[in-house]
Amino acid sequence: GGGGGGGDAAGEAFAGPPSRPPDACPALEPLAGRGTFLTAGLDRRVLAWELSALGRRCVVAWAPGLRVLDLQVCPKAMRAVAVIGSDHTQLVALRLQHRTGGGDGMGGGGGPIGGGDGSGGGAPSPSSSPWPVLVEEGRVEAPGEVVSVALAAQGEQAAVLCLGGALHRWDLGPSSLCSAGGRLVEASDLSKESLEGGVTQSRLILRPCFGGMRQSLVACGSEDGLVRLWRSSDGLLLGELSGAHAGAVNQVAWCPADPHLLASASDDGTVALWGTAAAAADDLKGGGGGT
Repeated sequence: GGGGGGGDAAGEAFAGPPSRPPDACPALEPLAGRGTFLTAGLDRRVLAWELSALGRRCVVAWAPGLRVLDLQVCPKAMRAVAVIGSDHTQLVALRLQHRTGGGDGMGGGGGPIGGGDGSGGGAPSPSSSPWPVLVEEGRVEAPGEVVSVALAAQGEQAAVLCLGGALHRWDLGPSSLCSAGGRLVEASDLSKESLEGGVTQSRLILRPCFGGMRQSLVACGSEDGLVRLWRSSDGLLLGELSGAHAGAVNQVAWCPADPHLLASASDDGTVALWGTAAAAADDLKGGGGGT
């Protein structure tokens, strides 16, 4: 496990680059192009990796000084959201930027850890080509112990699942600044008692996701084998999808090419496809349920 010392100073070089992401790696997020990705670690930092024919480069993208428990990135929107903390968790809104030269000296982004692949062929110098850094926009106390977080395609809202199954939607704001004072604003609570309260969750990591037309829906699996759908604008529970899984549903994903098609994966080893009746008739030759 990770979690040693505090965050590393921006621009500080380390004694030798890591050969691979840390063993305790709660999140690995790919970035657009060039074989780049971010890893979040319990060692209180997010590392940016770049793999190329010239070698390997690794830099500190963000060092919040607390354990990074989860990280979701939307490369197209240049937005990210992280869960940090230990006894008390916080949600942090972040802006993805690319910088050259040394660290900014302000703790927002880090400096190079090292480059090269260890065989003498070094990667491009961090000072001559840009590397990704995460710049903090705002943070807020989480509504409970966070299990997972999901980010909408445009990076303007996040779904936060807490221990016990409470599900929340958070508005991150449309611009580089969050709402007034740089704080995140809770737009709606998807776990209102009148909506039958979130999902069934007690021991497994379940991951919600945004999807549908204009990212207007939130879907999440449940330990009771169901998939639930909400309208993201007001948190209205739209329905439950059942009959496809005999075990916990820990992952759901919308088809990037068809906003009406949803996939769910279960601990029972099955993957189900869900769609509207019309889509099922046209595409799956079925009747609108799980397949």
